[in-house]
Amino acid sequence: MDVDALSDAQAVSWAQELEHLGAYLAALQVQIAGNLAGRVRAGRFDGIKHATDLLGTSLKLGRGEASRRLRLAERFLPVTDELTMAETPAAQPATAAAFFAGELSMERALTASRYTEEVHHLADAGRITTETADQMEHTLTGHARTMDPDSLSRVGLRAVNTLDPDGQQPTEGELVAKQGIFFRQPRRGLVHFEGWATVPQYEAWMAGTGSAANPRQHTDPNNTQDTNTQASPNHTTDGTNGTD
Repeated sequence: MDVDALSDAQAVSWAQELEHLGAYLAALQVQIAGNLAGRVRAGRFDGIKHATDLLGTSLKLGRGEASRRLRLAERFLPVTDELTMAETPAAQPATAAAFFAGELSMERALTASRYTEEVHHLADAGRITTETADQMEHTLTGHARTMDPDSLSRVGLRAVNTLDPDGQQPTEGELVAKQGIFFRQPRRGLVHFEGWATVPQYEAWMAGTGSAANPRQHTDPNNTQDTNTQASPNHTTDGTNGTD
């Protein structure tokens, strides 16, 4: 197609049409990725245990792109129990409906879904009601229809901070699962380590490492005697010379 022959308005319109078609294509890609993930879980592909591996070998996708499609599939598609065949509705039905209708690009869907998940996490922790979380999902989805991903991300962050101004508090299980120190392989005589600790653990650790790293004895602040002055037989406390 000779795009140079298009007028400015026609070029913009054509780009918008392509973007709309791309949104439909992305929805189909997510749908088939979710279907293939279910087949992998059922053990229908020899030697493949993870859906990302199947998407990588069959579609030549990188792990990042495969993970994005599977992430949306997990949140936007209903889940069928393989034993009871009972179907659980999609975790984010409002955003899913807009995505599969071709109203959202994959990037905007990922952005809205990420903040919707944070809002539902607040509801699960009892910090907000389920009704508030559902309403916020509809609000974020509405913004996703008209905003670019960067603007949508700012709106989502502002919404989460408004709902939880003190910050999201992890559950006890999350604290136990995440905390710990991990040591890397020695390299050039140094060992790199990183990890997570609760605030009380951090304070205790800093107190211990502080004294260990600076072990020198400190002078008693209540002792006013000059430690540099040494007593001698010729020096008396009254300031007189001990010799005639």
